[in-house]
Amino acid sequence: MHRHRAAQLGERMLAGSEWHDEDLVFAQLNGRPIDKKTDHDDWTRLLQAAGVRHVRLHDCRHTAATLLLSENVHPRVVMELLGHGQMRTAMDICSHVMPALAREAADRLDALLLPGQGRQTATRDDSGRSPEGERPGHRGGAEGTRTPDPHTARPS
Repeated sequence: MHRHRAAQLGERMLAGSEWHDEDLVFAQLNGRPIDKKTDHDDWTRLLQAAGVRHVRLHDCRHTAATLLLSENVHPRVVMELLGHGQMRTAMDICSHVMPALAREAADRLDALLLPGQGRQTATRDDSGRSPEGERPGHRGGAEGTRTPDPHTARPS
């Protein structure tokens, strides 16, 4: 972000009086908001170059939040990174990861209290099923989520 800010300051100097200061992190070379169509086209080209399937850019915000929460980044930090006004908004978006985080917390507590016993807890997810009682082939995420999170998904 520091490099980006420095580059943007350079763009601002080059634009001179043509610069429109709208306090944007990502802007056109003149400071104005990025055109939605141009942004979408750039995103599509990036995905194609990376060889990954098409997903909406907005979905990547959800993925970023989910990954950060699954890495134990404090929800307040996630909220601020995403620009949400309330922590509840970030938590609602990423609520599908919470059962997996609760399961991990229970497993860690179990390991602390019963070291060396190699036990798995019987923590249940939102559906009420234990980890052993999940549908065959079901990987990670609570019912109704669009994309399983590879960091919280259990191998089949």
